[in-house]
Amino acid sequence: MSAFLLWLRRDRAPVSPDAFLKLFSALRHRGPDGRRAVWRSGAILGHQHFWTVPEEVGERQPHTDPELGFDLVWDGRLDNRAELLRALDSSEPEAARLSDVAIVARAYRRWGDSCLERLLGPFAMLVLDSRRRRVLCGRDALGDRPLFFSLTPRDFLVASEEQALLAHPGVSSALDEVAITHFFAVEPPPDGTTFFSDVRALPPGCGLAFEGDHLRQWRTWQPAASDGLEYRRDTEYVEHFRELLDRSVRCRLRSTGRPMVLMSGGLDSTSVAALAARRSSSCGRDALATISWIFEELEEADEREFIDSVNQHLALSSIPIRGDDAWPLSQWPRGLVDPNTPVNGAFRCLLERSYAAVREAGGRTLLTGEFGDRLYYGHTHWLRDFLSQGRIGSAFAGVIHELCHSPVGGIRRLRSALGRVLGRPAWKPGEPDWLTPWALRSLAGPARQQRREARRPEQLRMLVNALDAQAVSSEASLSVREGVDLRRPYRDRRLVEYALALPAHQLYRRGWSKWILREAMAGILPERVRLRKRPSSLMPLAVRGLAERELETATALLTSPDAEWPRYVRPAWLSEAFPGNLHRRIDGISSVIPWRCICWEIWRRRRLEASSLQKHTSLCESDLTLRGRQSA
Repeated sequence: MSAFLLWLRRDRAPVSPDAFLKLFSALRHRGPDGRRAVWRSGAILGHQHFWTVPEEVGERQPHTDPELGFDLVWDGRLDNRAELLRALDSSEPEAARLSDVAIVARAYRRWGDSCLERLLGPFAMLVLDSRRRRVLCGRDALGDRPLFFSLTPRDFLVASEEQALLAHPGVSSALDEVAITHFFAVEPPPDGTTFFSDVRALPPGCGLAFEGDHLRQWRTWQPAASDGLEYRRDTEYVEHFRELLDRSVRCRLRSTGRPMVLMSGGLDSTSVAALAARRSSSCGRDALATISWIFEELEEADEREFIDSVNQHLALSSIPIRGDDAWPLSQWPRGLVDPNTPVNGAFRCLLERSYAAVREAGGRTLLTGEFGDRLYYGHTHWLRDFLSQGRIGSAFAGVIHELCHSPVGGIRRLRSALGRVLGRPAWKPGEPDWLTPWALRSLAGPARQQRREARRPEQLRMLVNALDAQAVSSEASLSVREGVDLRRPYRDRRLVEYALALPAHQLYRRGWSKWILREAMAGILPERVRLRKRPSSLMPLAVRGLAERELETATALLTSPDAEWPRYVRPAWLSEAFPGNLHRRIDGISSVIPWRCICWEIWRRRRLEASSLQKHTSLCESDLTLRGRQSA
C-alpha cells in the first residue's frame, strides 16, 4: 500500500518543485520507506514507498525504462507473477527475483495498454510516456487500490488520494451533492464520482489514457456472462473452491515481516487462518499469529470458545485485543478520521488496537476474512439450479428438509426459491424511505440501474460494486498510517468469478449457508467451528457506545444547530430509529443511517477545522511577508 502522484502541465511549462512537494506531502503517511520523484519535460512523477513484499525491499520507484522513455509507478501486489513471466518468455534465473513493478514494466513493453487485462491482484498503476506526452492509468478489477485524477485548464493530475489533488490551487474542494446523497442512501456512488466535484475516481476494472489533451476510459475487466459451471460431482466443486481460496491466501502471505490474521470465531476468518497456517508452516516462515477481539463483559460479542478451539487445533499463537471499552465514539474527539471521505467504521478503535498489535509483533501485513459473506449471495437460486441440472431427487430432498426441519423459516426460504424458479427478480432497488424528498430526487437516473445482465444480479451487485471499493480504500488509507497493509483473500478476482459461475446449490443446501466453504474446510477446521450456525454480533458494543456511554456526544452531534444531515435524512425518521432501535438491538439500516449521520457531522467538523487552520497559516505567512518587506 504505497502511493504516487503525477503533475503534468498541459502546456509543457515546467512544474515548480516546491508546488509539487506541497501536493506530494499529502501522501507522506503512505511512504514509511521513503520517497522519490523524477522530473520530466513539463511533468513530475513521484512515489511514496511502503515495502510489503520481499521483492520490492530497497526498490526506488518510479521505475524508468531508458530505451522506450517511460516511467512507471505501481501501488499494489502482483498475484500472477509466474504466469506473466512465462508469457513474457522471461526464463533467466534472476527473473523470479524481479519486483512486481519490474515485471509490469516488461508486460507494458510487450503488450502496451492491453497489459492491464493481464494483471491479477490489487493494484493501481500509472505509466508516463514523456516522448509521446501520454499517460496510461489502470486499476484492479475490484478496486482494492484507489486512483484519482483531476483535469484543470492547465494541468492533468493523478494521485492515490483525493487530498493530494485538493492541495492544488486549481482543484476546488467543493463537495459533490450526488455522491453525498448516495452515501446517505447506502448505495454505490455513480461511476467516477467522489465526495469532491473536481476530483474523479477511476472506476474498478478500468483503464484511462490521457494524450493530446483528450481523456479516454475503457473497461479492462468485467465478469464473464456465463451459464455457469456444471461438474459431475459435488466434490469437484469443493476441490476447485478450496484450491482457489488456498491460492488466494498464499498470494497474500507473500509479505515482509511476520504473517498475521485478524481472526474472529466465524467461518470466513478461521478458514483464512487455517489455510495460512498450513502455508506458512510448509514455507518455513515465522510462526503465524492470530489477532482476536475478546470481551469480558459483553458475553454476546465474545467468541473465545471458537477462537481458542481454532488456535489449539492449528497450534497458533494468539494475540488478544480487549474490546469492552472500544465502543463507537470512545476516541472522540481524538482518533483517526479519513480526510478523503466520511466513510468510517463504527469499530475503529478495535482496528487501531489490532494494527498496533501487528506492529509490535513485527508484522506489516494483516489478513482478514472480510467480505467472505459476499460470495454466497444468490443462494436463493438453489432450487432452480438443481432442477436445471436435472437433479430432481436433490431438489425434492431440499424441499422436504426446509418443510420438516424449520417450518417457519423454511416456508419463507422456499417461497424465495420458488420465485427464482418462476423468474421473479431476487432484488430491485427500492426507495430509501429515510431520505428527504430533495435527496430522493438526486438518486433518480441511470446511476441506480444494474449495469449489465447476470444470472444472479444480487450476487454480482454484492461482489462487484463501488461501495465496497470505497470502504476498502478508506480503511486502507487509515491502516497504512499505522504501518499495516490489509489483505482480504475473499476479494480475489478468481474467487469472485468462480462464485458467480457456481450453481446456487453449492452456496446453500438444506439449511446450511456457505455450503461449499463448510465442505472445503472438512478435516481442516474443528467441527464445532465448521458447523457453527449462529454468528456472534458486535451489536452489544454498538449499543454500549451509541445508546449508553456516548449517547450525549452522539445526540450533541446530531442536534447541533448547524448540522447538515437533515438535508439528506428525514429528522422524523431518525428520531424514531435513534436511539430506540439500538436499545431494542435492532440491527440493519436503522442503526447504519444514524451512524452515517454522526460520521458526516464529525467529518464536516474536521474539514472546517482544517480549513480554518489553513486560513490562519496563510494569514500568518502573509503577515510575515509584509513585515519582511517593510523592514527592507
